[in-house]
Amino acid sequence: MRKARKESTSNLKLHITKWVSGETATGTVMVQRKQRKHSNCLMCHEPNETTHHILQCTSPSMQKLRAELIQQLKIWMTTVQTHPEISNFLVPTKRLSS
Repeated sequence: MRKARKESTSNLKLHITKWVSGETATGTVMVQRKQRKHSNCLMCHEPNETTHHILQCTSPSMQKLRAELIQQLKIWMTTVQTHPEISNFLVPTKRLSS
């Protein structure tokens, strides 16, 4: 974890902090900040977009983006020699094929 954090960019560290604290710019948060008039997901138009919704959005473009990001994560974990049990926990093979 220390190595991953050390190699992360400032932007990534900021994004992780916002995600964990619930301050990611989801539709719900953007309405609370008065920066959007509706909380709908911009990809599938489902109401009340949350971080949970982002992880499960059924929009084809979101599914494609998620698959690409998971593949990048898998490649990175191999590159930095992440223990296989950790890699398989974070990116189960079943999840990639769905």
